[in-house]
Amino acid sequence: MGKVTVFPKDTGVNPWFETASNKDRRFTDISKLQDEYDYVIVGAGFGGVSAAFRLAHNDPKAKIALFDALKVGTFSSGRNAGFLYISQLSTPLVGPDRFTLDDQKMLIHLNTVVTKRITDIIESKKLDLDFSWDGMYHAVREKRNERALKELAAGYDEAGIKYSWVKGEELRKRLGTDFYTQAIFTEDCALDNPAELIRGLALALPENVSLFEQTPVAEVKEGKTPYVVLKDGRAIKAGKIILTVNAFIKNF
Repeated sequence: MGKVTVFPKDTGVNPWFETASNKDRRFTDISKLQDEYDYVIVGAGFGGVSAAFRLAHNDPKAKIALFDALKVGTFSSGRNAGFLYISQLSTPLVGPDRFTLDDQKMLIHLNTVVTKRITDIIESKKLDLDFSWDGMYHAVREKRNERALKELAAGYDEAGIKYSWVKGEELRKRLGTDFYTQAIFTEDCALDNPAELIRGLALALPENVSLFEQTPVAEVKEGKTPYVVLKDGRAIKAGKIILTVNAFIKNF
């Protein structure tokens, strides 16, 4: 694999991170970094943290190192819209020829499993996070957009997703504005501060996981004994290496 020359950068201000109650919490100090681990995970977003949880659960005695180039929660996992949505319709995104009804049901099942895992961790670890099941509204104001709302309802019907129509005065009371005329409401959507959520989950990782933030990995070496090379040149051996770096995978 190649040597990384382009690393994630913390550009601008991320309001989610700045308002996170746990933004100043610390992870493993770099002085405790060891020369060898059973597993090394590169990228401490939702994918990396999830992988660390699963590995630690399956192998409680394993030594696991999780690296992130930036502070956890400052990059993509901490910059999304803040919706954790189970009843997600993906057919409009990729087209019906590429995404069948069975695919849609599998996506909903996957989303259900993921959100349950997250809520189980929040409850079992008693994490104090900005996280609430407030639901989602798809609302319209203009007549010309009512058709799109009806098509969305038809998609929900086909996928077996529960929803309700909200109109007029009831909608105004719920949203606090009379701008919209009607909406579709689904209950299975949580609102969260994504930066606070990912940091909270990362802080709840088991003791056999060491998380080193602001520690970029510059190279992955394959072979009988694979290892990673940090940006500062230090080599860390690993039984297995997992890359959860999203679009930066092309740089390795």
